[in-house]
Amino acid sequence: MTMLIALPPPLRLRVRVPVEPAGRMAWTRNGDRVIVPGAGETAIVETASGAIVERWPHAYTAFACNRDDSQVAAANARGYVDLWRFGRARPGEPTSRHAGRITALAFSDDDRRLFSAGDDGRVGIWRAATLDAAFFPVGGRAHDLGLDGGRDLVAVAAGRSGVVLVDGTSGARRGGVRPPDRATAVAWAGELLLVGTREGQLAAYDRERLEPARATAALGIGAIVQLVPLGDGVVVEGTEALACVEAATGAVRWRWPHGAAVAGGSLAVHAGQSSLAIAVPAAMSILDVEPAPAATAEPAEVADAAEVLALHHPGDGALAGAVID
Repeated sequence: MTMLIALPPPLRLRVRVPVEPAGRMAWTRNGDRVIVPGAGETAIVETASGAIVERWPHAYTAFACNRDDSQVAAANARGYVDLWRFGRARPGEPTSRHAGRITALAFSDDDRRLFSAGDDGRVGIWRAATLDAAFFPVGGRAHDLGLDGGRDLVAVAAGRSGVVLVDGTSGARRGGVRPPDRATAVAWAGELLLVGTREGQLAAYDRERLEPARATAALGIGAIVQLVPLGDGVVVEGTEALACVEAATGAVRWRWPHGAAVAGGSLAVHAGQSSLAIAVPAAMSILDVEPAPAATAEPAEVADAAEVLALHHPGDGALAGAVID
């Protein structure tokens, strides 16, 4: 269903763009564009004005940009990865594939490799120059991944198998953690490994020892589909709401009743600009995040917000089920 919801105090609407996301969006590294996958094509949106500056004639499920934004890796539902260049009429030729949908992508710090998570229960390590890949099972559907570039370590949210840590060069397992429920989202944040679960819990582990850093917290936002670091916090996208959580303490800074509108998540964050790109009915909106006040025991309420935004809310079981599944 569609609802009119007041924005919480930290969020301010920058621009609304008439293109409807159908998959996980991504910002370029320098923040000048947002890549928005549609049902049949991909739109490149200029973030300052909201203008659509380019269209690619393919639909994708996940993206990653290299360090200077000269290449965009784009993954699709058939398990292939394309390499695009902005302004180029066609992608590169893929040579390897997952046996199903790719859920998340990341470039290595040196841009020589790509890492992918797939519905086939494998993580892929790709040579960026040739798109040849080797695949390694993680024991469950790979919902999400997070890269610790300094240690060349890939954390994969693998459902019942918890979070599996994979060496970014060899693909060998290097440990893992088991949250209280199925792991559906993962992110590295400072000295922590954060894990979101299907039951809406947020778990935190010490980055080095992989021991629980604090008690696992139930956020009450539905199944968690994305964890995206923003400053000293993390934006948590669930099927029923968004929450901004202080990474070090787990305190909730604000909560907004906007549930994930598409499978895999409908939120992209650019930390440098403190901005969000998020799916709204038949469109995408870019929101600026004002500096967060000191964390309190109670999350910020939306009653005093001046701006109102129409948005998707997964109030019916069919949509929520699709996002969870």
